[in-house]
Amino acid sequence: MIANWIFVDPEVLMDEINFLENQGFSLKNKLLISYRCHLIIPYHKALDKAYENARGKNRLGTTRRGGPTYADKVAYHGIRFYELVDWKVFEKNLFFN
Repeated sequence: MIANWIFVDPEVLMDEINFLENQGFSLKNKLLISYRCHLIIPYHKALDKAYENARGKNRLGTTRRGGPTYADKVAYHGIRFYELVDWKVFEKNLFFN
């Protein structure tokens, strides 16, 4: 189960699912993902990298895996799984209309 407070990178999730299935593990009816999970969107990773590079020699040493997703969550701008079902809602929240 992936609970609602977890941040999910869809690309990494799919890689992990494919890896497990290739190893013979079926996740059908076993994997539960909360519709309220926040998504790590590619721009979160790009921002993470840009912020880190802008620090120059004062870099924090981030993993560059989407840290700005947390900022979006606390600013109520985060994208959640349920928003992928309705393109209008997704678009509205992605572009802050």
